[in-house]
Amino acid sequence: METNKLLSVIAVLALLMALANLFVTLVKVGELKSLTGYDIYGAVNLTIEQSIQINFSTNTLNFGSGLVDTGQSNATIYSRGSGLVSVARGNWSTTSKNLVLDNIGNINCSVTLGAAKTAATLFGGAAAQQLYRWNVSNKDSQSCSSWDVAALNSAWLDVNTSTKFCKQLGFNSGARSLYVDIWLTIPASAVSVGAQSDTITATASAAT
Repeated sequence: METNKLLSVIAVLALLMALANLFVTLVKVGELKSLTGYDIYGAVNLTIEQSIQINFSTNTLNFGSGLVDTGQSNATIYSRGSGLVSVARGNWSTTSKNLVLDNIGNINCSVTLGAAKTAATLFGGAAAQQLYRWNVSNKDSQSCSSWDVAALNSAWLDVNTSTKFCKQLGFNSGARSLYVDIWLTIPASAVSVGAQSDTITATASAAT
C-alpha cells in the first residue's frame, strides 16, 4: 500500500515537471520570436479605371480662299501626311497641313469619323466635277495597328456621316497619333460661294 502511494506521488511529480518544462519551452520560444522578429504583412490596393479619350491636337484645316482657273471645269486641293497642301487648276494658297488626332486615353481604341456634309452640300454645282474625300494615316509609326478600311496611305474615301478607319489605335506616347487628310475637288459651277466649312467628328470606342 505504501508502495502504491509512493508511485502515485512520483507520477504526479513527473507530470508536474513535464508541464513545467512545457511552460518554460513555450516561454523561451516566445522570447526567441521576439528576438528574431515576426513576418508581418501589409497590402496596398488600388484600381485604375480604363479611359477612352481622343483629341484633335490640330483641329483646323484651313485651305484659304481661291478660284478655279479660267477654262477649267474644276480645281483640286488636298492635304497629305506632313507635307504641304497640293493645289491643281486653282489659285488657293495655304500652308495649313492637316488634322491630327491623338489617343489621350489609357487603352487602345477604335476610331470612327463622321461629317455633317457631302460634296453636294458643300459645293453644289455639277456633281461629276466635285469630290469631298478623306484619308487617315499614321503620324507616329504603328499608331494604328489594325485598319477597318483600305485607306492607309493609298485610298481616299468619300466623306459621309460615319466611317470607321482604325480598329486598334494605341495610346503610348510616340505611337498614338493619326493624320486626317482632306481632298476637295471644287467645280467651276459651284453654287456655294463665300466661306464654306464642315465639322468632322471623331468618335472613339473600345478596340475591336
